[in-house]
Amino acid sequence: MKGMASSILVVLSLTGMAPAQQEQWLGYRASADGERVVGSTAGQTLELSEQKPGDLALPKSAGADALVAKWKTPMVPAGFLWVALGRSAKRGAYDRLFIDSDADGSLEDESAVSAVDPRIYKGQQSAEFHLVKVLLPGQDGPTTFHLNLRVWISGRVSRRILAKAAGWYEGTVKIGGKKHSCVLFDSNANGTFNDAFAEFQRSDRIKIDGAGGFAIGRVGKYVQVGDKLHALEVARDGSFVKFSPPKDLALGTVRVSGGVGRLSAGGDKGLLLLRVEEGQVRLPIGEYRLNHWEIERKDQSGRVWKLVATAATSASTFHVVAGKPAVLDIGEPIVASMSASRPKPGIHGFADPRLDGRSGEHVVLTRAGQMPPPPLVVIRNADDSYNRHFSFEYG
Repeated sequence: MKGMASSILVVLSLTGMAPAQQEQWLGYRASADGERVVGSTAGQTLELSEQKPGDLALPKSAGADALVAKWKTPMVPAGFLWVALGRSAKRGAYDRLFIDSDADGSLEDESAVSAVDPRIYKGQQSAEFHLVKVLLPGQDGPTTFHLNLRVWISGRVSRRILAKAAGWYEGTVKIGGKKHSCVLFDSNANGTFNDAFAEFQRSDRIKIDGAGGFAIGRVGKYVQVGDKLHALEVARDGSFVKFSPPKDLALGTVRVSGGVGRLSAGGDKGLLLLRVEEGQVRLPIGEYRLNHWEIERKDQSGRVWKLVATAATSASTFHVVAGKPAVLDIGEPIVASMSASRPKPGIHGFADPRLDGRSGEHVVLTRAGQMPPPPLVVIRNADDSYNRHFSFEYG
């Protein structure tokens, strides 16, 4: 298989010949466990407050001690919709939720959504609200969106709601003459599906089965299908996607050290998987964050040993520019370490054996696709009269 750099050049050479793609429409789905289609997402945190604006009308059933919050969404002019919590019992948990489901700026006409498994214990409250439906304004009329909301209340110290998308879009799309199943998911639960950020972990999700590379990518300017890049357009409300040959694609070089054979990096251009060839990769001009890197080697028995390093979420960015190669200082050597303690005189404890990369990456080592035997710790004194080996197999 050719590397990413050469495949991009092939795409570039064909851009003038390939016809532009049209919108490919997707269908909306919703489920109380909707996150299963792409895995865990960050969602959106809503802060609850007793302070209510004077012009905000609440339903009588919300009660005098109702708490309010703002669910942020760019789909409405105000930039948010009101949410309120109320109780069905005076001293009970907050088990009723009201949301401005018709986006008219008022909660007075809203019906309560009942909590799933509300709990209260020693001032700690929790509750979940599943498949909470809102109708968001769209160019062709209202669009349906669903949320799952989880509430935590600890006295007056911590009162918040974690909102996650419960709805997504999916369907069959054609890319490069081949059919693929495609899923779009609103990662930050704000009602839109085309959010792309330099901090790509915050970007919305796109899943294209059978495309190779990543099972689940991030929405950005490009999407990777196999070893080729395609320009990506996602409808704001998630209803369609569009794949086109990239136009005027300017590339830059990134030099990679430490024996790395493959890496991934992301930004508002998307999340791209790259094969290192002759110590370098080629990327579209822009800002990126390292996501991961890999090294593979065979031992004398032909078994494959593999290092997979996941970059820290605080990993520094690097910039790809024309004419000046960027440098990624990653790969070997890696550092093996453990934690040591002395709980009592004459007693020493050792725990948490780990492998770390040069920039704090979390490194996993496998042999023939499986974890190798547990590591050993060797303890000896200065004159070697005490020299023993201990295994971390049991901690």
